[in-house]
Amino acid sequence: MKKGLLSLALAGMLNLSCSASTSNLASSPSSIPSSSAPSTPDSTSKKLPSSQEQKSEPEKPTPNPKEEQMKKVFAGLVERVHDLMAEQWEKLGISYEGMKFSVQLCPADTPDIFIAVYSSDKNMLCLDPKLIQDVSLDVKDKNYNTLMETIRHELGHVYTDQRSEQLGNGDWPEYKTFDAPLKKWGTIINWHENAQFEERLFARKTLRTYQERNKVVLTKALLLRMISEGISEYFRGFGKEPDEIKDIAFPQSVDELLPLETTLWAYPLGYHLVKPILDAYGAKGIDYLITHLPESTGNMYEDAIRYREQAMEELEKTK
Repeated sequence: MKKGLLSLALAGMLNLSCSASTSNLASSPSSIPSSSAPSTPDSTSKKLPSSQEQKSEPEKPTPNPKEEQMKKVFAGLVERVHDLMAEQWEKLGISYEGMKFSVQLCPADTPDIFIAVYSSDKNMLCLDPKLIQDVSLDVKDKNYNTLMETIRHELGHVYTDQRSEQLGNGDWPEYKTFDAPLKKWGTIINWHENAQFEERLFARKTLRTYQERNKVVLTKALLLRMISEGISEYFRGFGKEPDEIKDIAFPQSVDELLPLETTLWAYPLGYHLVKPILDAYGAKGIDYLITHLPESTGNMYEDAIRYREQAMEELEKTK
């Protein structure tokens, strides 16, 4: 999920693993058995080495207070991740049992716009290293509460990806089938946004032509994005966030989304799309969403409504 002015630094210093189960979400370290001390000769008969024979132990490095504090905060945040998983289990009725993923500091190549992000191909939830310096574990800390909301959202991505793998479908969401059209579309969008005034009309014409020719595949990919972000928004607010959007807000065509940041359409429209399904069917609804990809005619408004209606009808038959 995106951040505001926070930036990335000090990447890859720590790596803790989360292995979730419904019975014990926070794993405890295994104990180290003590052993009997070996017998030694009588101290009176033991020969003490001379000063020349004594080997001086290497000096231990002086602990870095800043680094030690970062480790402490990071370890505390990993514990909070487990707490949030338990909270979602209680409030949403979903189980992380058998799901494994790592919690790390984000690597240096992570885009600078994220507070936290989950990578389905790496099964890794990473946190902004710079944030570790600026956040405390105090619930009164604004940065802390923003981070907790973000992690709740990212746990939605964790759950859907891990659940998809449990069901034998691999990573989720999977955009490989849309890869070429999306990359080309993104390239043209960047060109359009950065074009000089005299080139802008030609850039827009090129973009609209590409969208028209690829409207079905682009709409299908964007609907999948909406479903993914909508589920995660449901996780963030435990489904209690108000939904004041009406179906009429679904755009008719892809180009209506062009001026908007992803967070301004995929998150609220996605939440509006999936909320009735998850309200009614919970975990079973999530299983449906991650195993039934939307079909597309190229009209996002019609496709989104048809997809929701079909999901509700088919889930009703499973009661």
